[in-house]
Amino acid sequence: AGGAAGAGPQAAAVPSGVKLLLLWCDAAEGARPVSQTAKMLRAAVSTVAVEVPAARAGGKASTAVTMLGSAGGAQQQAHGQQQQRGRELCTVRSWEFPESLLLLLRSEAIVTRVDASLQTVVEGGDVFAKKLRARFDGTVHTAGDFTVRVLEAWLNDREEASGVVIELVYEPLATVASAAAVLSEYSDTLRQVINAPGTGLAGKLLAVQPHHGSYKLPPTYSYEHLCIQYVQAFSLIVRNAASSSSAGHAKAAASGRGGQRA
Repeated sequence: AGGAAGAGPQAAAVPSGVKLLLLWCDAAEGARPVSQTAKMLRAAVSTVAVEVPAARAGGKASTAVTMLGSAGGAQQQAHGQQQQRGRELCTVRSWEFPESLLLLLRSEAIVTRVDASLQTVVEGGDVFAKKLRARFDGTVHTAGDFTVRVLEAWLNDREEASGVVIELVYEPLATVASAAAVLSEYSDTLRQVINAPGTGLAGKLLAVQPHHGSYKLPPTYSYEHLCIQYVQAFSLIVRNAASSSSAGHAKAAASGRGGQRA
C-alpha cells in the first residue's frame, strides 16, 4: 500500500520537525558556476542563521537520490488504447537514516522503506536502462527553532554542481499541515534576505511541491515525506539542467551560423 514503511532497522524512526525544500532559480543563470552561487547563498543565509560546524552538526549533511528508468518508454497497445510507460524507480539514502533505503515508485504513488543492504540489489543488474544520480550536500545553519541547510546538488558525479536547494526545518511541530504556515513565513524571510542589496544575488526561491497527498501518507512528517520531497527536487534540477544544456547548444549553433554568414 502507498506510504507503508518497509522492514528495516529504523522503520519506526521519525525525523525531528517538518521539512520544506526550496529550489534556488538564479536570474543570472549561467553567469557564474553554481558552486559560486551556493557560496553567495550561504553568506546571505549566515546573516540570519548561524552556521554550525560539521562536527557539531553530526557530520556532513548528505542525501543521495538515484533515479532508475526501465527501457521502452511509453507504448500504446493496438487494442484497448491502454498506455504502458516504462517504470521509474527512485531510491533515497540520507545521513538521517543510514541503515535504511527509501524506494519511490511515482507511477503507482508508492513509497516504502527497506534495509540499506539491499541498495546494490535494487540498483544493480540490467533491469533499468537509465540511471541518474544526485548527491545533495552542504552546510548547516540554525536560527532559533529553525534549521537551514544550504545544499549543492551534484548530478552523476559532475565536476560542477547543477543546482542549489535550501532545506528548511521547523523543529517544534510534527505534522505537515501544522508547520505549513510558519515554514512559508520563514521562506519569505529568506527570500528577502537573499535578494537584499549587497548579496550579489537575484532570483527566485521556489518551494518544492511534492503532492504528498497522492501517496496516502499519515499527517505526521516522516522520512517517506522527505523521500518524496528530494525526488521532486531532483527531478526539477534534472529538468533545469537539460533546459540549460539545450539553450547553450542553441546559442552555440546560432553563433556558428552568424560566423558563417560573416
